[in-house]
Amino acid sequence: MNPEATFRQYLGVIVDNRRLIYVNAIAASTLKLPNFSDNPRINPVIICDGGSAFWGVLYDPDTKTFSQLDANGAI
Repeated sequence: MNPEATFRQYLGVIVDNRRLIYVNAIAASTLKLPNFSDNPRINPVIICDGGSAFWGVLYDPDTKTFSQLDANGAI
């Protein structure tokens, strides 16, 4: 997982009445593929079994902590 090699999407979510930010990280190289047509600045990118270059995490701005890191393959 290299944060510098990813394109990130940020989504506000509410979990147990807490306002959190979900970070969706996508391998930046994927966005350059010829068959990739979705605009990642508008549409969520969902990848199945893409490997550790695709990951997500929850961020709590109140506590400044991350939780529930999950990758799309072995880390």
